[in-house]
This record gives sequence, C-alpha cells and structure tokens, in this order.
Amino acid sequence: MPPKQGQNTPHMSVVIPAFNEEDRLGRTLTEASLFFSIKPYVTEIIVVDDGSKDKTIKLVMKAFNDREMRKLKNIKPYLKRHTFNQGKGAAVQTGIKAASGSHVLIIDADGATPISEFDKLYKEIHTHPIVIGSRDIGSEDRTLQGILRKVIGKTARMITKLLFNLPVSDTQCGFKIFETTLAKQLAEDQITKRFGFDVEYLVKAHKRGAHIKEVGIRWHDKAGGKVDPIKDSFRTLKELLKIKKHI
Repeated sequence: MPPKQGQNTPHMSVVIPAFNEEDRLGRTLTEASLFFSIKPYVTEIIVVDDGSKDKTIKLVMKAFNDREMRKLKNIKPYLKRHTFNQGKGAAVQTGIKAASGSHVLIIDADGATPISEFDKLYKEIHTHPIVIGSRDIGSEDRTLQGILRKVIGKTARMITKLLFNLPVSDTQCGFKIFETTLAKQLAEDQITKRFGFDVEYLVKAHKRGAHIKEVGIRWHDKAGGKVDPIKDSFRTLKELLKIKKHI
C-alpha cells in the first residue's frame, strides 16, 4: 500500500542509467516527471551518469532545476555521478543502492518504452517481487530493431535460455520493477558491470524462489543508441559465462 499523497516518504524510486545521453534523456526525464507527479505518492527520480563526456550532466541539472519542474508535486530528483564509465550494470547498481522507495523501477534513458506502460507492471507488484516488461509476449505496438541487432538479440536469448533456463522470454528489456529490499540484495554482491546485469539479477532472484512476472509492453527502437552490436555482444557473452560460473 503506497503512502498517502503529501507524505514525504518515496513509494517509487525510478532509476535511469545514462551515458552520453544529452540527445535523448531530456524528453524521458520530462515525461517521467510529469507522469509520476500526478500519482498519489512520492516518487524519487535517480539519474546515474556513468562518466558521460557530453552534456548529459548539464542537461540533468538544468531539467531538475527548471522552474516548472520544481513546481511538480510528489517528485524528488537526484543525480548520482560516476567519475568514469563503468557500464550500465554498474550505474543501475549505484541507483538501486541510493533508492529509498518501497519499489524500484529501472528504465532506459532513451524512453523506448513509454512511461505510461508502468501502470501495466504496477498492477502486478502486490503478488510478484519482480515485474519485467517484455517485447516478446502480447500484441502491443512495437517497432523492432534492425536485422543485425534482431539476429544478435535472438542469439543472446537462445544462449541465455540454454545457460540458465529462466522462466522469462525477454531478459534485456530496459523496463523492470523490483521490490527494493530484494533489489538491494541482488545489487550487493553484483558481479557484472555491463549488459549482463539483467540476467544476473533474474538468475539470482529465480534461485532464491522469487516469482518473476513478465508483462507485454509497447516498445519503439530509438536512434542514437551507444550499443556496439558486435563489441557489446562479446562483452555480454563473457558476463553470461561469468554468471554461469559463479552463481
């Protein structure tokens, strides 16, 4: 049960990892802030800058200090900074450790999943400690990736299934809700720092007996991504093998 409106304790913590996202993060921040400002509880929005070299930090500071943004009710903005790039998983870990809400929503900086899809996941949090968005189930509107990334994504899913046999079809969608207590436990001894963290969290949670609910969501590929399909695929494979070895 969320706190009543007006109370100062956050109910939801929104973690947004960001690396060189000056062109895409602004809209995501605005939409998330407006969306949660009308909810009947306090939401903290935690942006974790992962050593950006562009104007990401200036953009976040400007957005959080904007006069209209400061007028929004029920929003607590925070910026955490890494002095050098460590990886998306490391940024998420920092955000989770800073979270004080009862639940943590992790979203991508590009806003590929509309923030309104949160309501679909939120309906499930009372019966599932982890609720994840999925691009593989349901009939929601989606704009899929180019052929190379589609092939790499499909291959990664097959490898993940073979290695871990997780009861989910889409481990990598950047739209997930965790019960905060569990999220902090998963982040405490995190061994992956880049794109393998999603699988690490789900594998550890599944082994603990935590129920994972997968919900079909809308998703649209956004231009300007920093992922190198080949290089990051090999990095992720190394992290998956590390997870298999140590967990």
